[in-house]
Amino acid sequence: MNFKPHKLFIGLMDFLSIVLPGALFTFLLMGEAVAAVLADRYIRLEGVQAWAAFRFFSHRFGDLVFLLGAWLDEFFDWARRSSLDVHDTCR
Repeated sequence: MNFKPHKLFIGLMDFLSIVLPGALFTFLLMGEAVAAVLADRYIRLEGVQAWAAFRFFSHRFGDLVFLLGAWLDEFFDWARRSSLDVHDTCR
């Protein structure tokens, strides 16, 4: 068996860009969004099952938040270019 621990490691960037925003988003929408997907089964979740569902939805919502945030890259690029142009003309 060729086990490599570094392949199981969640990097700091993965944690900060996907897992953490997804957990926050899941926590804020836990009553509405998760209940809408799982319906009656959500009410009966306890203990490990509740944490597993929270972890699953945290990662899914984290991917969604990450993709939506990627659209802001164009705006940030535009803002950075605009601010650099302004500073360059002031010299």
